[in-house]
Amino acid sequence: MDPVTASESASAPDRVPAGAAHVVADVLAGAGTFTTMPKSPAEAEAMMVEGNRSMVSGATARTAYLDAGFDEVEEEYGSFRAYLRDGLGIDNHALKELERDLLVG
Repeated sequence: MDPVTASESASAPDRVPAGAAHVVADVLAGAGTFTTMPKSPAEAEAMMVEGNRSMVSGATARTAYLDAGFDEVEEEYGSFRAYLRDGLGIDNHALKELERDLLVG
């Protein structure tokens, strides 16, 4: 399995040993979010921001990917709040500030 985009695989294919099959696991599932590689730090940052946004709310979001992440958080930490606190090291004060700044309602 080659976890790259289809365009990366096409532009720089891996050398596969004799007898092995090359399978591209298109990590973007043909989403078209990244059509070319970034040429500057600003382009790389914009690419990452758009990629993360698309994973959550884009038309190509795969619920199985999101569900797997939430399932892992639940299994390892018991709750998302515990993951934020214990897994990411965000203290209660910072969590309250994030909630105030990011949550609506």
